Amino acid sequence: QSRAIVSPIPGTTRDTIEETLNLRGLPVVLVDTAGIGPTGDPVERLGVARSHQALDVADVALFVMDGSQPLTPHDREIAASLAGKTVVMVMNKSDLPQRCGAPSHLLPGAAVVSLSALTGQGLDLLEATIVQTVLGGQVAASDAALVTTPRHQDALRRAAEHLAAAADVL
Repeated sequence: QSRAIVSPIPGTTRDTIEETLNLRGLPVVLVDTAGIGPTGDPVERLGVARSHQALDVADVALFVMDGSQPLTPHDREIAASLAGKTVVMVMNKSDLPQRCGAPSHLLPGAAVVSLSALTGQGLDLLEATIVQTVLGGQVAASDAALVTTPRHQDALRRAAEHLAAAADVL
């Protein structure tokens, strides 16, 4: 669904957009961020800073590139900054002639998925690749519970408040 203003103009996306979903039984929080790159715009710099913060805490990074364009020095810089992270490389715009080549040399060992955000072709493969990456042992398991429904979140918040009140009485 459309939740943000998008355009081909760099710097349009500035806020992070989060969505919790279930991928084949695996609870996942996707965070869509602004692009990472140099900018002179102070507001856009804030968006880039938020992107870096989200990347720092991400278990898996989806490195989305325009497959219809040749690799750029900027693509190489971003790939270098992802070294040591668990990454799935996503070659978008598979519905157009491909000019990017095989980018697997940028991040050896990273899965590469081609898709078209426009047509949806390849989204099933991306979903399967994310699940395989997480369940295949490339991501450290977390002991943190993931609560995805507002009703459950509210019930847990109220329970914590009641426990705190009971502890105060004791």
